[in-house]
Amino acid sequence: MTAMGDHERGGTASLDQLRPLERTVLSFIWRRFAGRPYSDDHLRTLIIPRLSGAEVQLGVLLLRRRGWIKAASKGWNEWEYCIPFHKLGFLQSSFGGLQAVPSAGEPSKLLQEGRAGISLDVFNTLVYAEKTSLAVTSRGVLHKKHIRRLEEIAALSPNDLDPAVLRFTQHEAYPPQIALILDLLQSLGLAAIQRHGLIIDRRALGEWLELSREAMDNRILFILMERCTPENPAYQHFVWRLCDPSLTCGRWIDPGLLLSDSHDGSQKEDGAGTISRLHAGEAFPWLRLLAGCGYIDLGENDDGRIVFRWRMTPLPALFGGFANSEAGSGRLYIQPDFDILIPPDVPYTLRFQAALFTERLSDDVMSVYRLTRDSVMEAARAGIGPEQIIQLLEKGAAAGFPDHVRTAIVQWGMGADDSENRPGHRLQLGNADLADGGSSRYPLSWSLDSAAAVITERAGSIGEAEDEPDEVDERLPDIRSLLPDLTRIPAMWTKDWRAYHSSTAKQMMEQALALSVKLEISIYGRRMEFIPRELGRNPWTITGALFPPGADGPESIVQLSEGQWREMRLLIPGSV
Repeated sequence: MTAMGDHERGGTASLDQLRPLERTVLSFIWRRFAGRPYSDDHLRTLIIPRLSGAEVQLGVLLLRRRGWIKAASKGWNEWEYCIPFHKLGFLQSSFGGLQAVPSAGEPSKLLQEGRAGISLDVFNTLVYAEKTSLAVTSRGVLHKKHIRRLEEIAALSPNDLDPAVLRFTQHEAYPPQIALILDLLQSLGLAAIQRHGLIIDRRALGEWLELSREAMDNRILFILMERCTPENPAYQHFVWRLCDPSLTCGRWIDPGLLLSDSHDGSQKEDGAGTISRLHAGEAFPWLRLLAGCGYIDLGENDDGRIVFRWRMTPLPALFGGFANSEAGSGRLYIQPDFDILIPPDVPYTLRFQAALFTERLSDDVMSVYRLTRDSVMEAARAGIGPEQIIQLLEKGAAAGFPDHVRTAIVQWGMGADDSENRPGHRLQLGNADLADGGSSRYPLSWSLDSAAAVITERAGSIGEAEDEPDEVDERLPDIRSLLPDLTRIPAMWTKDWRAYHSSTAKQMMEQALALSVKLEISIYGRRMEFIPRELGRNPWTITGALFPPGADGPESIVQLSEGQWREMRLLIPGSV
């Protein structure tokens, strides 16, 4: 056996670079466990057709070196393994691509239309946090008045959430939808609850607002899939199947067609027990969460079957990649009644700045904000003067700026009591706050050009799973450690193809079982490979898998008695 080359120790090999053994082991581990952690005991019970236990262990070791499996020490020489989450989409595409799934047809009843969207809930929470100092109690929980306000802001409802799809640890003091939104803020690196309250990361906020709505939705979906999917492997496979590129936006689908593994060709039996199947009732909480987050619509057919359709294209989430589409170049519309209409193609940088001196009325296809005396005066007290508001609206408006609206902004802003202005919160023109990490509650520059230069300084770094480095475990064992007793057996057992005395032949069979390796035996006049699985006594028998070498045909489970085979030798996994 030879050690792995240095060029294979670091980084991650692509699927097409994997050798047949590695691909086979990875495929079966993915089908059996999905992204769920598993132990050495689980691996020892994993039976892969035509592979010995030693070959499975070797495959796992090689996959760890290639970055497709990661390991974590559980102490006392115990390890836990799993496939990195951001690789599951590639495996779904390569090993579990759906066959043609027929459309379900228009449902007779629309059960739930996708809500405004979780990315807007995150956006509106960030706006509220910027406009209000969100203090916490001595227990580190947001004050109740802020929790109540966040409930009013969020389109996501408690009815959209089920304990089965909330894997993360949520604080009992928060309603489930608020716990989820706060968890997303932290997972995205946008904000965190600290001793002084909810603190926003200004640079991360700037980067986030530079994204398109599509990129925001996909990054949040990826986090939801990672943090909210139950650990049941069948459930995880179902969640990934939902993101298959064949399930295009707007097409009604019966989710029951995605529950079993019949559509990806995977085996119902993997040797370690039948893979559990998912039922429609078990899958519904995940569909309800997706609808609550604005990703899908839910309908019901005449026969009572649930159907769904995507409101977006989920393909980027399948691969964990989030190539950012254009953030949009739309402009807002200032109405004579002081309403500001914000079409979906308005950049979120512009939307966010407008939200700081207005009141939000609604979010639909078009969001509606309103200029009011209170919103302008509050902005002035926080350091955003009427001149700055007018400057932004002049640059951001598509056409027209009613004179009476302009006049009202000036009058309302001048009406703010200067004595109430909060020191240190006056908006800094330019980009000093972002560049220097200043303390302004309104960190985004009102100069759109200069703000863009600063905001994009680290653009694209939020949640980029495709660039996530794989940690290479420098403590990987040597391949030779897989067979520690190899030096105790005669060399001829592995090199010489010959007949042995019956007692020696039985001893070789038992040794192969102990080492979890294959044998090559002559039986029925043919040269075959045999993997011992179980030893019997009184009378002596050995049960295992028998198959011709080098062929792709199925293996046969046979029970051999003394003298039923002639020539033989042990097959030890070598360098692969």
